[in-house]
Amino acid sequence: MSNATPTARKFWKSRPAPMWRDLRALSLLVPAIAATLGGIAYSIQGIAVTQSGALPEAWIDVAVSSGAVLLAIGCEGGTLSAMAEIARKRRDGDAGPVDKWAGWVSFAATVFSRLLALTALRSLWAIVALVVLSAADVYALISEAGEYLALADRNMERWLTARHYYEVRGDLHAAMAALRGDAVMPSQAVTVKEEAQAEVARIEKPITLEEWRQIYPRLNGSCPRSVAQLRAWCDAEGYAMPSESTARRWVQEARK
Repeated sequence: MSNATPTARKFWKSRPAPMWRDLRALSLLVPAIAATLGGIAYSIQGIAVTQSGALPEAWIDVAVSSGAVLLAIGCEGGTLSAMAEIARKRRDGDAGPVDKWAGWVSFAATVFSRLLALTALRSLWAIVALVVLSAADVYALISEAGEYLALADRNMERWLTARHYYEVRGDLHAAMAALRGDAVMPSQAVTVKEEAQAEVARIEKPITLEEWRQIYPRLNGSCPRSVAQLRAWCDAEGYAMPSESTARRWVQEARK
């Protein structure tokens, strides 16, 4: 009997990347940070106005111009990543209350900002609408980034569970269920019990006379020549030792 061990199974899915090299996390965080900095710049300008020019005029001009650029990067630059994350959460059943309206708010903010850029509409209501929509868009983007980071530990747990089912147990269906969150890591007690049951089943595996007649011609010089050698061979190969009289008959047949 061949002593070759089965080929080790390698889990096909890569380990979740850490945040600093997770492209999805960075694509959400960078626009969120840009939008936050843009909001800070506009807040500086607003506070300066209410304080009757407490800041130099040049500073206010820089705050307004840089704030507009940063807000545009945040609101429009984060649209692709935010919408992709919303679609993923809806597919995986992770969508929350914010995800129900975030896409529509982003769409409305994009349309309204482009209308203002193409027309001479400068009325107060238009400015208020743009400010409200852009602020809601930014908060939705920050929410998506925060929720994605909050799911990092859960995603790692699912990955480890799926890898256990695939590599240790060879159960593809359980591995796929673990990736969806429908299967959990078995407890250590359950794993030890199953391993013990598998070991008992391996030791107690019987060998028939037909199997022995197919095996011993291939053993050549290592064929058991005594009952003791046959017992040692059965222990090494994981077979249950036959009775003493049966073992003597098998050894005699192998000698011939």
